Amino acid sequence: MRKCAECQLCCKLLPVEEIGKAAGHRCKHQKFGVGCSIYANRPTGCRLWSCLWLINEMDTADLGRPDRTHYVIDMMPDVLGIDDQKFPAMQVWCDPKYPDAHRDPALRRLIQRWAAKGILTLVRYDSWQGLAIFTPEQSKTGQWMEAPTNARDSEMFRDRVEVYKKIELQMEEKNE
Repeated sequence: MRKCAECQLCCKLLPVEEIGKAAGHRCKHQKFGVGCSIYANRPTGCRLWSCLWLINEMDTADLGRPDRTHYVIDMMPDVLGIDDQKFPAMQVWCDPKYPDAHRDPALRRLIQRWAAKGILTLVRYDSWQGLAIFTPEQSKTGQWMEAPTNARDSEMFRDRVEVYKKIELQMEEKNE
């Protein structure tokens, strides 16, 4: 079973609206070698979030630990709108200091497996900058394609926080 250990990259890359933490900036509550200083009272989004590398060893067997690859993959697909159509999209949060981390060959193989299932990939650098990644099979040119995107995390994550809250309530009800 995989463990976060010293990784803690999600504490830098992900936005946490509940505490005003912007994407791409280290959380003020994250203490290197210790973990979260407010762990017992951390926000719902932090409690329920987990990276795909940690929870899905089968799909991510080729991938290195996030702090070594410089990206974390969100376990929950998002939705990407293209030409008035909606597509499920996996989000890969890249460290802005390593903007080409998404070109990791192991990650590209995973992206191709997602594409075969009709899932797109969205690479995020911060709350505003990102790329929609299209595999050679998805693009008209037959080559990898990277299309810049602009999205506000407050819009993208507002619904996700509500989903997390519902999951948490369901878990509490089961434990009662």
